[in-house]
Amino acid sequence: MKMLKWNGQMCIVGIPSNEDMPTISMRSFIGMADRRLFGSRIGSIPETQEAINYSVENNIYPEVEIIPADAEKITEAYDKVRDGKVKFRYVIDMSTLK
Repeated sequence: MKMLKWNGQMCIVGIPSNEDMPTISMRSFIGMADRRLFGSRIGSIPETQEAINYSVENNIYPEVEIIPADAEKITEAYDKVRDGKVKFRYVIDMSTLK
């Protein structure tokens, strides 16, 4: 909150897992007049489009690993995500679905 400029806003989009849920001390809000903190589970369609446009304009793309639509590969990917062993997103190639 202290990093926000006067009349600044911070929107938290999405919800982290319970283990990764940050805590904010109420003391962080003292003296923070004219600053706003709000959240949303998801962004609106215009906000999502704005984020996509920004990413394209600034050459920012997600890191992904494409895996086949195979039960064994999907289970393996799920286990790695659950165990926190990946820093990218898995994408299932539906053209490989049998």
